[in-house]
Amino acid sequence: MDTTVVVLSAEEITSFIQKGIENAKGSPDALTLLREEDLLTLGEALANREADCKTEFFSVVVEPLNDILEGKKVGHYDSIYDWITGKPVPLQKAEGTKRIYFVPVNERVPEGKEAEFLAKYGKKSVTNAPNYLLGAMAKLEEKDLPKKLKGKDFVAVSSEESGVFVLDVDNRCFLRCYRYDGERGLNVVKLAVDWNPDRGWVFLAEDI
Repeated sequence: MDTTVVVLSAEEITSFIQKGIENAKGSPDALTLLREEDLLTLGEALANREADCKTEFFSVVVEPLNDILEGKKVGHYDSIYDWITGKPVPLQKAEGTKRIYFVPVNERVPEGKEAEFLAKYGKKSVTNAPNYLLGAMAKLEEKDLPKKLKGKDFVAVSSEESGVFVLDVDNRCFLRCYRYDGERGLNVVKLAVDWNPDRGWVFLAEDI
Protein backbone atom coordinates (compact mmCIF):
# COMPACT_ATOMS: atom_id res chain seq x y z
CA MET A 1 0.00 0.00 0.00
CA ASP A 2 1.34 3.46 -0.92
CA THR A 3 1.99 5.44 2.28
CA THR A 4 3.31 8.62 0.62
CA VAL A 5 2.10 11.67 2.55
CA VAL A 6 0.55 14.42 0.43
CA VAL A 7 -0.50 17.61 2.21
CA LEU A 8 -3.25 19.46 0.38
CA SER A 9 -4.15 23.11 0.78
CA ALA A 10 -7.69 24.19 1.59
CA GLU A 11 -8.05 25.38 -2.01
CA GLU A 12 -6.93 22.01 -3.37
CA ILE A 13 -9.32 20.14 -1.07
CA THR A 14 -12.20 22.36 -2.23
CA SER A 15 -11.18 21.79 -5.84
CA PHE A 16 -11.23 18.01 -5.41
CA ILE A 17 -14.65 18.16 -3.74
CA GLN A 18 -15.97 20.28 -6.60
CA LYS A 19 -14.54 17.78 -9.11
CA GLY A 20 -16.33 14.97 -7.27
CA ILE A 21 -19.57 16.92 -7.43
CA GLU A 22 -19.10 17.41 -11.18
CA ASN A 23 -18.39 13.70 -11.67
CA ALA A 24 -21.65 12.91 -9.88
CA LYS A 25 -23.52 15.36 -12.15
CA GLY A 26 -24.18 17.81 -9.32
CA SER A 27 -24.20 21.60 -9.50
CA PRO A 28 -21.59 23.91 -7.88
CA ASP A 29 -24.22 24.81 -5.28
CA ALA A 30 -23.92 21.29 -3.85
CA LEU A 31 -20.76 22.43 -2.06
CA THR A 32 -22.93 24.58 0.23
CA LEU A 33 -24.44 21.37 1.61
CA LEU A 34 -21.11 20.31 3.14
CA ARG A 35 -21.60 19.70 6.87
CA GLU A 36 -19.34 19.17 9.85
CA GLU A 37 -20.34 15.50 10.05
CA ASP A 38 -19.09 15.01 6.46
CA LEU A 39 -15.63 16.15 7.52
CA LEU A 40 -15.76 13.96 10.63
CA THR A 41 -16.59 10.97 8.43
CA LEU A 42 -13.66 11.83 6.18
CA GLY A 43 -11.38 12.10 9.21
CA GLU A 44 -12.42 8.67 10.45
CA ALA A 45 -11.82 7.19 7.00
CA LEU A 46 -8.32 8.66 6.96
CA ALA A 47 -7.61 7.30 10.45
CA ASN A 48 -8.73 3.85 9.30
CA ARG A 49 -6.46 4.11 6.26
CA GLU A 50 -3.54 5.09 8.50
CA ALA A 51 -4.22 2.09 10.76
CA ASP A 52 -4.30 -0.20 7.72
CA CYS A 53 -0.88 1.11 6.69
CA LYS A 54 0.56 0.28 10.10
CA THR A 55 -0.83 -3.20 10.63
CA GLU A 56 -1.87 -6.26 8.70
CA PHE A 57 -5.14 -6.48 10.62
CA PHE A 58 -8.53 -5.07 9.79
CA SER A 59 -9.60 -2.55 12.44
CA VAL A 60 -12.42 -0.20 13.29
CA VAL A 61 -13.16 2.42 15.94
CA VAL A 62 -15.91 1.10 18.19
CA GLU A 63 -18.27 2.54 20.78
CA PRO A 64 -19.09 -0.08 23.44
CA LEU A 65 -22.57 -1.42 24.06
CA ASN A 66 -23.21 -2.11 27.74
CA ASP A 67 -26.60 -3.80 27.42
CA ILE A 68 -26.64 -7.31 25.97
CA LEU A 69 -30.31 -7.00 25.01
CA GLU A 70 -29.63 -3.82 23.03
CA GLY A 71 -26.63 -5.48 21.42
CA LYS A 72 -28.77 -8.40 20.29
CA LYS A 73 -31.18 -6.02 18.56
CA VAL A 74 -28.68 -3.88 16.66
CA GLY A 75 -25.94 -6.37 15.74
CA HIS A 76 -27.29 -7.44 12.34
CA TYR A 77 -27.60 -11.05 13.55
CA ASP A 78 -29.52 -13.71 11.66
CA SER A 79 -29.79 -15.89 14.78
CA ILE A 80 -29.23 -15.49 18.50
CA TYR A 81 -29.23 -18.23 21.10
CA ASP A 82 -31.96 -17.75 23.69
CA TRP A 83 -29.67 -18.26 26.66
CA ILE A 84 -27.74 -15.04 25.93
CA THR A 85 -29.67 -12.70 28.21
CA GLY A 86 -27.13 -10.85 30.38
CA LYS A 87 -28.38 -12.75 33.43
CA PRO A 88 -27.43 -13.55 36.13
CA VAL A 89 -24.37 -11.29 35.72
CA PRO A 90 -24.81 -8.13 33.58
CA LEU A 91 -21.95 -6.78 31.48
CA GLN A 92 -19.59 -4.49 33.31
CA LYS A 93 -19.94 -0.89 32.12
CA ALA A 94 -17.39 0.22 29.55
CA GLU A 95 -16.75 3.81 28.46
CA GLY A 96 -15.01 5.41 25.52
CA THR A 97 -14.28 4.50 21.93
CA LYS A 98 -11.42 2.15 21.06
CA ARG A 99 -9.75 0.97 17.89
CA ILE A 100 -10.50 -2.74 17.75
CA TYR A 101 -8.35 -5.11 15.68
CA PHE A 102 -9.50 -8.41 14.22
CA VAL A 103 -6.57 -10.82 14.63
CA PRO A 104 -6.93 -14.18 12.84
CA VAL A 105 -5.62 -17.20 14.72
CA ASN A 106 -2.96 -18.47 12.30
CA GLU A 107 -1.38 -21.06 14.63
CA ARG A 108 -2.48 -23.36 17.41
CA VAL A 109 -3.05 -21.32 20.57
CA PRO A 110 -3.29 -23.48 23.71
CA GLU A 111 -5.90 -22.79 26.37
CA GLY A 112 -4.94 -19.74 28.43
CA LYS A 113 -2.23 -18.59 25.99
CA GLU A 114 -4.34 -16.04 24.12
CA ALA A 115 -2.44 -13.10 25.66
CA GLU A 116 0.92 -14.50 24.59
CA PHE A 117 -0.31 -14.97 21.04
CA LEU A 118 -1.65 -11.41 20.77
CA ALA A 119 1.47 -9.91 22.35
CA LYS A 120 3.56 -11.14 19.42
CA TYR A 121 1.71 -8.61 17.29
CA GLY A 122 1.84 -5.77 19.81
CA LYS A 123 -1.76 -6.39 20.81
CA LYS A 124 -3.68 -7.50 23.89
CA SER A 125 -7.17 -8.69 24.63
CA VAL A 126 -9.76 -5.94 24.85
CA THR A 127 -10.77 -4.68 28.28
CA ASN A 128 -14.56 -5.17 28.48
CA ALA A 129 -14.25 -7.33 25.37
CA PRO A 130 -17.96 -8.40 25.16
CA ASN A 131 -19.09 -4.77 25.13
CA TYR A 132 -16.80 -3.93 22.22
CA LEU A 133 -17.72 -7.06 20.29
CA LEU A 134 -21.36 -6.00 20.53
CA GLY A 135 -20.41 -2.47 19.48
CA ALA A 136 -18.39 -3.71 16.52
CA MET A 137 -21.17 -5.93 15.26
CA ALA A 138 -23.65 -3.06 15.58
CA LYS A 139 -21.37 -0.87 13.48
CA LEU A 140 -20.32 -3.42 10.87
CA GLU A 141 -22.64 -5.21 8.50
CA GLU A 142 -21.27 -8.20 6.61
CA LYS A 143 -20.70 -6.04 3.53
CA ASP A 144 -18.35 -3.83 5.57
CA LEU A 145 -15.96 -6.68 6.41
CA PRO A 146 -12.98 -7.65 4.23
CA LYS A 147 -12.99 -10.88 2.24
CA LYS A 148 -10.09 -12.27 4.30
CA LEU A 149 -12.45 -12.46 7.29
CA LYS A 150 -15.28 -14.17 5.40
CA GLY A 151 -16.78 -17.05 7.36
CA LYS A 152 -14.52 -16.57 10.37
CA ASP A 153 -15.82 -16.39 13.95
CA PHE A 154 -15.05 -13.31 16.06
CA VAL A 155 -14.28 -14.07 19.71
CA ALA A 156 -14.08 -11.57 22.57
CA VAL A 157 -11.22 -13.36 24.32
CA SER A 158 -9.99 -11.79 27.53
CA SER A 159 -7.53 -12.30 30.35
CA GLU A 160 -9.60 -10.04 32.61
CA GLU A 161 -12.76 -10.63 34.56
CA SER A 162 -14.48 -7.86 32.59
CA GLY A 163 -14.11 -10.01 29.49
CA VAL A 164 -15.82 -13.12 30.82
CA PHE A 165 -19.43 -13.59 29.77
CA VAL A 166 -21.43 -15.44 32.42
CA LEU A 167 -24.35 -17.58 31.31
CA ASP A 168 -24.82 -19.01 34.80
CA VAL A 169 -22.67 -19.97 37.78
CA ASP A 170 -21.37 -23.06 35.98
CA ASN A 171 -20.89 -21.52 32.54
CA ARG A 172 -18.25 -18.82 32.14
CA CYS A 173 -17.57 -18.14 28.48
CA PHE A 174 -16.22 -15.79 25.86
CA LEU A 175 -18.85 -14.01 23.79
CA ARG A 176 -18.63 -14.94 20.12
CA CYS A 177 -20.06 -13.86 16.80
CA TYR A 178 -20.19 -16.93 14.59
CA ARG A 179 -20.44 -16.52 10.83
CA TYR A 180 -21.37 -19.09 8.24
CA ASP A 181 -22.47 -18.92 4.60
CA GLY A 182 -23.04 -15.17 4.65
CA GLU A 183 -25.00 -15.15 7.90
CA ARG A 184 -24.01 -14.24 11.43
CA GLY A 185 -25.17 -15.21 14.88
CA LEU A 186 -24.44 -14.42 18.51
CA ASN A 187 -23.23 -17.27 20.67
CA VAL A 188 -20.54 -18.15 23.20
CA VAL A 189 -17.49 -20.40 23.40
CA LYS A 190 -16.19 -21.97 26.59
CA LEU A 191 -13.04 -20.58 28.20
CA ALA A 192 -11.24 -23.92 28.01
CA VAL A 193 -10.39 -24.06 24.31
CA ASP A 194 -7.34 -25.01 22.32
CA TRP A 195 -7.68 -22.63 19.40
CA ASN A 196 -7.13 -24.49 16.12
CA PRO A 197 -6.24 -22.26 13.13
CA ASP A 198 -8.26 -24.49 10.80
CA ARG A 199 -11.42 -23.54 12.69
CA GLY A 200 -11.31 -19.93 11.50
CA TRP A 201 -11.12 -18.12 14.82
CA VAL A 202 -10.47 -14.38 15.00
CA PHE A 203 -9.60 -12.67 18.30
CA LEU A 204 -10.68 -9.11 19.02
CA ALA A 205 -7.72 -7.08 20.28
CA GLU A 206 -6.47 -3.60 21.09
CA ASP A 207 -3.02 -2.01 21.14
CA ILE A 208 -0.76 -2.77 24.11
